Amino acid sequence: MVNHFIEVYWQLWIGDKIKMSNDCKIVVDTNEFQQKVLDYINSDDIDKMISNTVFADKPECKSAIIHGMSIASMLTSACELMYVREYKEEEKCMLSASEAKAKTQNNINDGVTAELNKINILIENYIMAGKFSFSKDGSLEPETRRKLEELGYDVKTGMQKNKSYYSISWR
Repeated sequence: MVNHFIEVYWQLWIGDKIKMSNDCKIVVDTNEFQQKVLDYINSDDIDKMISNTVFADKPECKSAIIHGMSIASMLTSACELMYVREYKEEEKCMLSASEAKAKTQNNINDGVTAELNKINILIENYIMAGKFSFSKDGSLEPETRRKLEELGYDVKTGMQKNKSYYSISWR
């Protein structure tokens, strides 16, 4: 089962005041949020809340408020998915710099490997067509270029009409 999450701003408690931070996020399970909205709608609390507004004694307004709350809770399922790992109390929840560096390097290596696999398929297709080079729009990761040059390919990059391109040759 896929969990849906929404992002809300993290609230930092400073004494008895709340400071909203734009750089920190807290994740809310939208399934739980939707259930809480439904529970609230079906409780006496909604009547108490409405009785303290200008909408008291107006059942059509209560219906409109409930309808709006229902729509808002349903819209959370259209939010961008965000996956988080829950940590147990005894687990560390912050990576060390060396762990972060290693994970970043692994992601770079995975991206370079994927890019090299794609280029390898292009090279094989151009070889079958009797070609010794090809050019494509876009750019190459520096590590991909370095690996291709290590393998003996001539790699050129450039810009034309504000668009980057690259050429790979094996003559």
